[in-house]
Amino acid sequence: MEIYHKLLLKVLGNCIGQVLKVEHKTIAKARGQFARFCVKVDLTKPLVSQLDIDGRMIDIEYKGLHEICFSCGTYGHM
Repeated sequence: MEIYHKLLLKVLGNCIGQVLKVEHKTIAKARGQFARFCVKVDLTKPLVSQLDIDGRMIDIEYKGLHEICFSCGTYGHM
């Protein structure tokens, strides 16, 4: 919960792509262990699958992207 500060969430989100919006429930700490962002990503580059936060690896999940290759990390093929 200590990372649920709006500015820190934007910094973390910018590690994934350009943060367009941080969900209100995330800022209000109503999501429990999940943080939700609207992030603009470059689909021609491999997607970030994890972030290291103080030595702890945090998994990244993408919603709305159905053709992500788990071998190379890019969008457009399975």
